[in-house]
Amino acid sequence: MKAMLKIIHRICAYLLVALGVVHVLFTFCAYERLTPGAVWFAGAGLALVFVGFLNIAHGRGAGRDRVVRVLSHVANLLCLALGVSSVVVVQEPQAYFGLLLIALLTLTAYGLESGAGVRS
Repeated sequence: MKAMLKIIHRICAYLLVALGVVHVLFTFCAYERLTPGAVWFAGAGLALVFVGFLNIAHGRGAGRDRVVRVLSHVANLLCLALGVSSVVVVQEPQAYFGLLLIALLTLTAYGLESGAGVRS
């Protein structure tokens, strides 16, 4: 069971990074010039990339490093809140997909540590 959680966590982390990269690249299609909206749009994509990277680091160490574990959980919960709000506001398939990914990442990140003898 734990191996399956680790695989799901890894796949979701890489998919979140990919979604973030696509989001950043789409900035150039959605905006004709650099505007505050374009910067925020690209920044949201970069946030997805960074949360994905943090989860990759977390998954590789299976939560053994307390700082990485705590930062990963905080980032996941904050990104989950942002995902819920984006689904409410945007209501497009990519928002639902992002919410699904971050929800799975959040759940599997906690599952990686249960019963793993994690040391603080």
